[in-house]
Amino acid sequence: MSVGADRLKEGLEQQAFVEVHPDDAARLGIADGSTVRVRTEAGEASLPARVSDGIAPGSVFVPWNQPGFAANAILSGRFTTTVVLEPAEAKVNA
Repeated sequence: MSVGADRLKEGLEQQAFVEVHPDDAARLGIADGSTVRVRTEAGEASLPARVSDGIAPGSVFVPWNQPGFAANAILSGRFTTTVVLEPAEAKVNA
């Protein structure tokens, strides 16, 4: 059962990130590695973006339990929720 556990542990030690599809990144002006703001009804976080075609267009992915970030802080115990994704330097409307 522990075959590959070293790779799993290594993956869990990576810094938190948000994964976004290249089409969405282009539309939103987000570059790979740039800092983006992820906002939900429960809260927000600023994380580095990973642009990847491994995520469905119109979706974002934030891994659970990454160092320095508890994804549940913006998910309120749910696995999915509606988010607003924008470059971190974008102004938030008051």
